[in-house]
Amino acid sequence: ATQTTLLQELDRQLRSSSEEVRQDRDVALVCVAAWGLWLKHFDAALRDDAEVVTFAVRQNPFALEHASEGVRGNKQVVLEAMENGGYALQHVIDQLRTDRDVVLAAGKDQVEALEWADPGLLADRSFVVELLRHQPVALEYVCRDLRAEKEVVLPAVTADARALLFASTSLRADKEVVIAAVCKSGRRLHDVSDEL
Repeated sequence: ATQTTLLQELDRQLRSSSEEVRQDRDVALVCVAAWGLWLKHFDAALRDDAEVVTFAVRQNPFALEHASEGVRGNKQVVLEAMENGGYALQHVIDQLRTDRDVVLAAGKDQVEALEWADPGLLADRSFVVELLRHQPVALEYVCRDLRAEKEVVLPAVTADARALLFASTSLRADKEVVIAAVCKSGRRLHDVSDEL
């Protein structure tokens, strides 16, 4: 049997297991450490247990979806999930989508996760500068005003020429910004404004 077949069979068995099994913490810890998404089969009390959920998100960060709201609001558990897959930001409570540490961890792992970040945070200049140091192409998700600030954009395009794609039109026509991007990667010339 393939691993997929085995996992499907175990999933089916967990789904139909007794209430006693679905309430057993030791069984839950072993199961979610093997396949984090199995968290969904366990009792609500176990989905509200930070340690059980931590084991689950270490194996699969999307297990956070099956955790209780309280655990999805536990910063320590959420950070563990973000380190293993930033896309899990979509399952975090709204309050933590404004948390600098959580959003930075998500964005560093997977820039596309910033789609679920609080827009106010992506308009916070100091946060954006720090984010772009780790993930220059995160400029795509930054507020329009900051994408037009040379002091924000120049370090991003210097670190990764792809950030030029997300700079404002005026900065794509700025010689210093363009030269920084071209020096990083001559292949970015097609992203330059026609004015140059």
